[in-house]
Amino acid sequence: MEQMKPVMKLACHILPIVPVVIATVVVLGCSSGPTAVKVPPIEPEAVTDAVISQYDKNGDGQLALEELADCPALLDAMKNNIDKDNDKRLSKEELTERFSMWVKGGVGASFLACRVTKGGRPVEGAHVRLIPESFFGDVIQPAEGTTDKRGSALLAMDSANLPADLQNLRAVQQGLYRVEITHPSVDIPAKFNTQTTLGVEVSFESGRNLVEFKL
Repeated sequence: MEQMKPVMKLACHILPIVPVVIATVVVLGCSSGPTAVKVPPIEPEAVTDAVISQYDKNGDGQLALEELADCPALLDAMKNNIDKDNDKRLSKEELTERFSMWVKGGVGASFLACRVTKGGRPVEGAHVRLIPESFFGDVIQPAEGTTDKRGSALLAMDSANLPADLQNLRAVQQGLYRVEITHPSVDIPAKFNTQTTLGVEVSFESGRNLVEFKL
């Protein structure tokens, strides 16, 4: 799968939606152009405190791998260079730096695709939901999509959370999400939905253009 470099549209243009790829989009708007997609109002220090409060079981002020097991999205973030000193744990400084990066990046929403397979074969008709971690409150919006015959889906938050002139934009916000995958006729174990062990970090700086879920 060919990756696309992050793209910034500065004037009055929006990048066309392309299946199974992600491109970072910042819509700045102009007098005759679209309304800006606002960056979620994350408060990095407050979110970090909430993360530590929720997952720091031994009270040492940082998150070890065994504690991160309760937050699959943070485990996913460990693959994306959030652990700057490579000590296999996350400090308050590392968490705050990550959340601050999202805010300073100025990206309101971006395209994100996923692919679902089972036994190596694509699963058509799987419903994929990205559920923001609770420590964000209601700042980050959930997203969802249903896979096509290739097992692929372009995920999107509810268009009601987008400006009126961007209602057709299929995009997600940066954040940490639990993932739930269901299907109307295919048996999918609870560890992929009601008792999910799946999580994903959506971080536009990572350059990841496709998230794979193997059932």
